[in-house]
Amino acid sequence: MNVRLVAGLFVLALSAAAGCGDDDGQGGAGGNGGSGGAGGDGGADATSTGTGTGGSGGEPTGTGGSGGEPTGTGGAPTGTGGSGGAEPTGTGGSGGAEPTGETDCTNYEDDDGDGSYDCADTDCAATCAPIAEAACASATPIVSTTIHGDTSEGTSGLEGTCFLGNTGHGPEEIHLFTPPTGQSGTLVIELESPTDHSVYARSACADMFSEIDCSDESSPYEGLPDQERIEIYVRDGQAVPIVVDAYEPREAGPYTLNVRFTPIVCGDGTVDAIEECDDGNTTSGDGCSSTCVYELDVLCEDAAELAIGENTGSTTAGASVFEGSCIGWDLPEAIHRFTPPSDGTLTLTLSADADLGFYVREGCADFGSELECADDGGRGDDETLAIDVAGGEPLFVIVDTYMPIGGGPYTLTVAFTPAP
Repeated sequence: MNVRLVAGLFVLALSAAAGCGDDDGQGGAGGNGGSGGAGGDGGADATSTGTGTGGSGGEPTGTGGSGGEPTGTGGAPTGTGGSGGAEPTGTGGSGGAEPTGETDCTNYEDDDGDGSYDCADTDCAATCAPIAEAACASATPIVSTTIHGDTSEGTSGLEGTCFLGNTGHGPEEIHLFTPPTGQSGTLVIELESPTDHSVYARSACADMFSEIDCSDESSPYEGLPDQERIEIYVRDGQAVPIVVDAYEPREAGPYTLNVRFTPIVCGDGTVDAIEECDDGNTTSGDGCSSTCVYELDVLCEDAAELAIGENTGSTTAGASVFEGSCIGWDLPEAIHRFTPPSDGTLTLTLSADADLGFYVREGCADFGSELECADDGGRGDDETLAIDVAGGEPLFVIVDTYMPIGGGPYTLTVAFTPAP
């Protein structure tokens, strides 16, 4: 028999056989694929590649084509067999990838190793959403300052975010707080339980990403109960879901919630968490509006005029609404106005025992109009700026505080040199 023909048939047989693999989609190529194609025509010489489809090369050194068998689908539902090797020493291809994602949303395990599991994993959204929505729809309204409950009687469709990315993998109970009509204020929720629980508040019950505050900082220890606390601002008419969640299923059990709501009243003289100011009245036009918000135009109109020479002032009683590029973030300031008599150079020197700085603006309330900012020194150090100015154009010089405890009196010395 012709030697070249025998060699071609030998390579064809081994090329088809090399494609066989396991049935589990792991390492080997799939089994039970289609039949291999016919061998190709031999190359012109010993180093040529066969040209036929699906067959082997013409010479022992030619590259065998992929037969139908090696490219068939493997036994496992998810794996596809690879192609056979080109030579008798060829290795079957890899099987298909293993399944990914959270495969069980109720087993309290992180199936895909991404740090979140069950309803805290976005892979479980379709499974958990109906559970969460049903639980939210049946939330119990809060009508007293002390509430006794038991999470072992609840569902397990919600998760908080405050402990290692998520918390509360056990069952939860949901309560709904709505402030008294016409009132906004601060809501404090304190949780106490003999087992490990978390407490969190959301603006939208079934939406984890709407979480306002979450506490899971402690757990029962040596006979002491688990104690958690959250504090949030609640607007008039806003219904806030409060969720008590067991850390894990075996921690489900009884708990007590203590609820305290403190209304925020504009005009009582006390600056509360959401108020910018409170001057003891609800009259607008005096720098603090009827809703306790600073009136910037009024503050700027009331700016103290600077004179050539020494000017005194204090940041202690100032507003905390302006800031410069180098100082004054939410700290009290004092506002001055200076109108140069002509073109020239304005020199300003700030002296104070406290740590203060200042900045110069063309527009009082316009942060982007800042010309210069000086805060190079510390307590007791002078700050000095010299800038060229245009005559007749008013400037605003704002003295600001560096630290919350650093405000106080100062002297601002003004010198002006007309242009030649």
